[in-house]
Amino acid sequence: MIKRYLSRKYSRIINLLLFVIFASTIFLSAVSAYFLLEEKDSLFCTFGYNISRLKFVTYFICSYANYSNYLEYPCLALLSMCILIHNYGLLLLQYHKSLRDMDFSKIPANLEIILKDYNKLEENLIFLKRTLAQPLSLMLLIAILNLYTALSAVLQLEILPYKVVGLCTRAFIGVVIFLSLCFFSCRVPKYMMEIQATMGSLINKHKPKSFTEIFLLHRIEKKDVVYLSTYGGIYFKRSFLLSAFGTLLTYGLLISSLKFSKDK
Repeated sequence: MIKRYLSRKYSRIINLLLFVIFASTIFLSAVSAYFLLEEKDSLFCTFGYNISRLKFVTYFICSYANYSNYLEYPCLALLSMCILIHNYGLLLLQYHKSLRDMDFSKIPANLEIILKDYNKLEENLIFLKRTLAQPLSLMLLIAILNLYTALSAVLQLEILPYKVVGLCTRAFIGVVIFLSLCFFSCRVPKYMMEIQATMGSLINKHKPKSFTEIFLLHRIEKKDVVYLSTYGGIYFKRSFLLSAFGTLLTYGLLISSLKFSKDK
């Protein structure tokens, strides 16, 4: 009943995202290296040594190492996690589709299969929740630090051009991590709720006669929804995204007011 497959379109999207990640790292490294050539105080890239030849190559390598740490590697980890969560969502979607297409006259014979498949899905989701607890915590920490760095830089009186590129990239990466994790993680409980709603309508339409049928169908309908979380500290629900960006907006307005008073 449960099958997994990746369509060609899905594979092309993944390959395109990988290309964008690697190309963005190279492009931003080149842009930062160009701005570093215009700066007088750029010896930190060479650990204080003054290099007269191959400056652009040296600055490019330094910038590439920098962008690899907070752009390329987090994006690759984020993409891997989103693909994994999305694949589990495909399993739930296929199970939901099989429920809707099921012949009502054969439901008594398929009850054990329905319950067995759902229990298997639930076990896999619980395993996924435990496995992703640490990576989700790490990715959220990276997103928070990137956004904090970008917002805190607003208080500086003057920001050098090569730093502007890095700060904008950090802010963008932080927002992308928040949106991507919330979007894909929230779809898992959404699919589970849809399955339970379909099971409720199945009970009403089929009207089970025996106690065993009623018990097995209600057992699936009343099961708890699995939410991905960071060790139970932060649960990925739709409300989390609103509260996170509400806090970010409040913090941004606070920093803007501090900068305005500082400029005065």
